[in-house]
Amino acid sequence: MEIIPLKEAPEFLETIAEWHRNEWWDEWALFMQSCDYSGWIPALYIGCIDGKPIGTSLLMEEDMTTRKDLTPWLAGVYVIPEERRKWYGTILAHHAMMQAKELGIPKLWLYTHTARHIYETLWWEYVSSEEYSDEWIVDIMTYIFN
Repeated sequence: MEIIPLKEAPEFLETIAEWHRNEWWDEWALFMQSCDYSGWIPALYIGCIDGKPIGTSLLMEEDMTTRKDLTPWLAGVYVIPEERRKWYGTILAHHAMMQAKELGIPKLWLYTHTARHIYETLWWEYVSSEEYSDEWIVDIMTYIFN
């Protein structure tokens, strides 16, 4: 799998927004589409196989509207259904983490309602559980770079 930043393949943005809209919610896809990806953060990374996008990961200043005190975030880790269970999500998450480390970011945050165990295998630490968006109880996790 090749991983490229969105700014090198902007033609994939509509496809990615549709994936995220179907997986999460419309507001997230609209926000993601409105971001300026010309700088370092936000950054959207696309996993591609044979030139076809199959997944994403993002670095964002803010991902939880109720936790603006925490920044920056790993977000939008997504793999299309037919390519799941092949480690692509883990690879995409790790890629974004290493980009953050190269930027000198000392700590990242994420929230998940389904994948806490996966992030724990990447040495993320559980911080708390909170109700979010009237839909989910989410686990907030952090990763501290050494």
